[in-house]
Amino acid sequence: MKILTALFLTLQVYSFYGVIRVHQAPILQIPDELSRVLQYKRLGTKVYLNKNTLTDSKYYETFSRDGTKGYIEKRFVKIIFNDVRELEKNISFKGEDPTNYILSEPVPDNYPFESPNNKKADINFNYHFAHKSSYEYGRDKVRESTNPILAFELGLKRRPLFDLEDRFYYGIIFSVQTMVNEYGFDDRVFSEESHALLGIGSTFSYSFYKEEKFSIESNLKLLANYQRTFVEIEDLNNATKEELDFSGINFMGMTSLTFTHKNLFGNKDFSLIHGPGITFRLPYEMTSETSLELYSMLDQQSYSSSFQAEFSYSVGFSYQY
Repeated sequence: MKILTALFLTLQVYSFYGVIRVHQAPILQIPDELSRVLQYKRLGTKVYLNKNTLTDSKYYETFSRDGTKGYIEKRFVKIIFNDVRELEKNISFKGEDPTNYILSEPVPDNYPFESPNNKKADINFNYHFAHKSSYEYGRDKVRESTNPILAFELGLKRRPLFDLEDRFYYGIIFSVQTMVNEYGFDDRVFSEESHALLGIGSTFSYSFYKEEKFSIESNLKLLANYQRTFVEIEDLNNATKEELDFSGINFMGMTSLTFTHKNLFGNKDFSLIHGPGITFRLPYEMTSETSLELYSMLDQQSYSSSFQAEFSYSVGFSYQY
């Protein structure tokens, strides 16, 4: 008896039906054009509608072939009222059918087989954990304050023609990095090292997991950096101060994961991106041309760093165009 009652109530709710008036109309999981598609209904197919949604602005409630509740756009359906109300909407779709993918023959030479949105612009703000290298002072440190590296990145990428699944991108990347470290020595002697790096290189990414509004990418970045480093040391007892200026080229590589949340602010081309990474810095050495007056505190005119690996986390935005 309960089953019959439920069936009767369902028939009462879905007592209206319509006819599909476009090539193929998607039944969506939720009333959103970016929703997952449950099923497609072809031109002329009958579809049952929830009568309580007939006055909704954009979608009718219906169900798919397995009985799952879904939604279909009102403009794709003509309701069969069997009265004069049917005159309000023609059964033929006027204008260009947005669901018709059938191409007329012959295909024009300039037909856009490639998606026009095949480029990306990524803006990232990176937080690198502390960089440990320092100038060889020739004396023991009694206090050490190593700060994180803060970086800004701009990546311009495009999808190659052979990638039909919109997964692989390659391009160029620009980077700006800054860091300040401080050290303390015996007898009230302190130093400060300021680093600034301008980098340019190549970037590659591959989306190995994709959903409609979320994806996970693996990334590889290879950069060459022009670095300027200022080493300043001050003796508070004798009120003396010295400074050395170093410059040079070094190289680094980065691997990371990027979690992409699409449709940010209601724009399907605008995404929030974030994720962890590891940076590998190759050994390098820089020299200074600064003339030293006091060799008692700074007596090395070279600055070197060994191979280092750093963990980082980035947050930013991506725009597909």
